[in-house]
Amino acid sequence: MVRQLRSYRRAARTPEVAKLLKSGFTNKEIGYMLHMSERTVKCHVYEIMQELNVTNRTQAALVLNGIEICKLN
Repeated sequence: MVRQLRSYRRAARTPEVAKLLKSGFTNKEIGYMLHMSERTVKCHVYEIMQELNVTNRTQAALVLNGIEICKLN
C-alpha cells in the first residue's frame, strides 16, 4: 500500500518535473522548486526518459520542447 501511494504521488508530480526539465533546470534546482529531494527528482526524470524512449536528459528536454532528435545506430 505504501509503495502504491508513493508511486501515485510520484506520478502526479511527474508533469511538474517535466515542465521544469523542459526549461533546462538541474535536478537540484527542480527539487528545490518543488520541495522534493534530488533523488526523487531523479526518479521522475528516469520515468520521463523511459516514457519518451530517450537515453539522457538533454534528449528528453529536446523532445519535450518538440524538437525531433536523430538517433545514430
